[in-house]
Amino acid sequence: MTDARRALTLVLAAAGDGRRMGGISKVWRLWEGHPLWWWSLMAFQGQVAATVVVVAADRVAAAQTWVGSEDVVVVAGGPSRDASVALGLASVATPYVAVHDGARPLVSRALVDRVWRAALETGAAVPGLPPTDTVKVVHRGLVARTLPRHHLVAVQTPQIFRTDWLRDALDQEGRGATDDSMAVEARGHAVAVVEGDAMNQKLTVEADWLWLAAAWPERDRL
Repeated sequence: MTDARRALTLVLAAAGDGRRMGGISKVWRLWEGHPLWWWSLMAFQGQVAATVVVVAADRVAAAQTWVGSEDVVVVAGGPSRDASVALGLASVATPYVAVHDGARPLVSRALVDRVWRAALETGAAVPGLPPTDTVKVVHRGLVARTLPRHHLVAVQTPQIFRTDWLRDALDQEGRGATDDSMAVEARGHAVAVVEGDAMNQKLTVEADWLWLAAAWPERDRL
């Protein structure tokens, strides 16, 4: 870990219900003998000074059996994503924080590096990819307008922020935010966008699990 990385803590968001795959929460579904969120945690080894894993309240004890490190704290989440991230932030002591989805196990070191470098320059940065489909605004079942794709990105995690910015943003603007950067933007802070990674896919539905099986052999190259 570089000296700069000692200024960074990971908050791993794994408290959501995530049952669109059927059965248990997707982040607790086992992959190669470990919960999905555990693989996301392992991807950040050596890249952050500390980690806070946020899980559902009834999963805290179970999560603690998986982490096995004094640098990892497990906390109970809240009723929404922004509430859960805010609870995780309470355990963050570094000036910067990276928030990552527990359902994105194939995040690469190169992607974390890109986001981190941009965040150091601007105070906030997110990865994003251009949408592959045309995006339209719909009103009452009719197309209101078509958005030019060259101005659009589909945002991923990790999202990295100055910790004080994110704390303030979630406190003042977090309710209803669909991602953490939305709250930071609402406070008037500029958020840099860097190139995302197609392999950094968020697993949401059963088909995504099949995608993971096909993509997993590439993990060692990330």
